[in-house]
Amino acid sequence: EIMPSLVGSEMCIRDRSTPRGKKLTLRTLSHLPGDIPRWHFLASDGGLCSALEATLAVFGFIAGAGEHLGIDPGRPNVPSYGSKIYHLGPIGFVQIGRTAAKRLADLGSAVVRKVSALRLDDEVKQQYVEGAHTYLSKMRSQTYGALVVDYDGTTSQVGDRDAGVAPELVGKLIELLESGVAVFFATGRGDSIHKPLKAAFPTKTWRRIHIGYYNGSFCLPLSRSDRFEASLPRHSRLRTVERRIRSHPLISENCEIENKHCQITLKVRSGVSSESLSGILAEIILGQSRLGVKFFTSSHSIDILPRQTSKMVCIRSAKAMLSSKAGVLAIGDCGAFPGNDFELLQTEYSLSVDSVSTNISSCWNFLPIGVSHTDGTAEYFRRIEVMKESFSLKI
Repeated sequence: EIMPSLVGSEMCIRDRSTPRGKKLTLRTLSHLPGDIPRWHFLASDGGLCSALEATLAVFGFIAGAGEHLGIDPGRPNVPSYGSKIYHLGPIGFVQIGRTAAKRLADLGSAVVRKVSALRLDDEVKQQYVEGAHTYLSKMRSQTYGALVVDYDGTTSQVGDRDAGVAPELVGKLIELLESGVAVFFATGRGDSIHKPLKAAFPTKTWRRIHIGYYNGSFCLPLSRSDRFEASLPRHSRLRTVERRIRSHPLISENCEIENKHCQITLKVRSGVSSESLSGILAEIILGQSRLGVKFFTSSHSIDILPRQTSKMVCIRSAKAMLSSKAGVLAIGDCGAFPGNDFELLQTEYSLSVDSVSTNISSCWNFLPIGVSHTDGTAEYFRRIEVMKESFSLKI
């Protein structure tokens, strides 16, 4: 197991050289910058005892290092690669694929995700259990005519903006497109999404692929990507917002700020807490309601948008193409507020591959513990049965 250290130039590594742990160790190390020094704590291969041995060794090392550096190990700043490591999951311990088929609709874990941060009595918890059963039944019985998916963290590997569409998802997406189902990518990106989508999908399918750019600022089919610049909306009020946030020293010091005319994107510098910056933004935005903006967070940035902008534009566009009986399935990863899929996953047929809202009637995550992001999307996709111009979901 790998543990990030207290400062960005150091790394503390706990390495249990057992057959089951080796794969996770190697994949985790591959995400770390190569110039970071590493300390290896080698434990005896004795199951639970070796785990306790290594844990105590690491805790002792971290406590001493924290005292020496004057840093509280309980409140560290996590560098950018920390997110990649966190989202690896228990590789080698959770079986993904057909062996997990019977465990996919994990209602116990789904309810825990909904209420884990709340203190609820048994009666209220039972309402969520019943809500999970009701929602699952509704999802299984519905026929869908369109699919709306988030891009980064849902269909492309979290933390790697150059990864493209995850290979394990491409086959099912092409099958849907060729059957006549429209697929919408609801993304915080602009035209940078064109290259990976065009690389992943045959040209003949591009007219059925639609993109909700900049968190729903506008929507175009991939086949009309040449109209991107002409279609880009420009909101003058964002210039006022940009000046306001640039004048705040804590934001200007800790973020790269880019005004994209319809969205302001804050790329948080390595080692800085995005949660703390979100709090500062809330002070600015909520304190100045006349600015007419809102903000959402993702795995790699914070986006500030006009209030009327929403990824729901993809849902509305999809519904306009369909008959009244067909549903639109939405899948995303940042379903908890202020995540940038919060609004998208409030729709009636929505699934999360990571965080969820507390809404009992939407945004459920039925994946087994340890399965998330593109692995989670792949699990949902395995339960899709494709028909002519529609599909069903057998989770």
